Amino acid sequence: MSALSSLNLNHLYYFWLVATEGSVRKAAEKIHLTQPTLSDQIRTLEKRLGKDLFERKRNRLHLTKFGHRTYEHCAKMFDEGEKILFDIDSDLGELRYIKVGMVPELSKFMISKLLLPILNKKTSYLSIVEAEFKSLIKDLNDGKIDVILTTGLEQNLTGVFKQKIVQNTKFVAVSSKDWKGKKTFPQILEEIPYISYTHESHLFFQIQSYFKKAKLKINTICEVDDINLISRFTVGSDGFSILPISSVAEEIKRKKLFVLGEISSIKSELNIVYKDLKQNVKILEIFNDK
Repeated sequence: MSALSSLNLNHLYYFWLVATEGSVRKAAEKIHLTQPTLSDQIRTLEKRLGKDLFERKRNRLHLTKFGHRTYEHCAKMFDEGEKILFDIDSDLGELRYIKVGMVPELSKFMISKLLLPILNKKTSYLSIVEAEFKSLIKDLNDGKIDVILTTGLEQNLTGVFKQKIVQNTKFVAVSSKDWKGKKTFPQILEEIPYISYTHESHLFFQIQSYFKKAKLKINTICEVDDINLISRFTVGSDGFSILPISSVAEEIKRKKLFVLGEISSIKSELNIVYKDLKQNVKILEIFNDK
């Protein structure tokens, strides 16, 4: 195995910068070096690695396959460096780089209400990613994110994970047409095509259970895993959907959507999942003190 000490970090940084900027000229201007000097540094790195990092096509630089892999490693490394500098500059001298993972079906309105106050904290830096819960729980376990925002209490979590409900919301059936007086609710839902959540969402099963208990024959025309996309599809079609009222309050106010009825049996709690570590407890304090 090659010795790590033989790698020049400056060379890696120059390579990362050229790849990020897309040209030697732009990178050279940014760090106040001449283009020939910067090109020489890249060639030295390629010689050390024994492989080309760039190839030139139509007078433009493109990363080779090996260059792409190297760039991904460098991006992670220099991102961590930025976090170290941020931590040093923090007034509290403690970690305030908050990495949040969220599931797609969460209301963006609810999320923004929860997270926006954190942006006003001078000692906090917020990073948000969206993915399915299975992927997020792996990232949480690997330390790639600090907390997960999800819907409802998660079952079968191991002892290393903790969870906490921070918000509740009620659900309503909505449509772009006002069906008042046409038929009683919820029977009217049989007359309108349904825009559904995907099977990945716990809401899917709650809603299907509701339909079954109400003995409704529903015509599903679409499955979506993003709550905002469901809302947009509902506004722009003849279908109905079942959404948190907080996520469509503006559309209801502007009469782009009409409430067909409230469904009290469907519940969604905004839930934080975190690892039972001191670092995560400190981050939870920021949420509580937002």
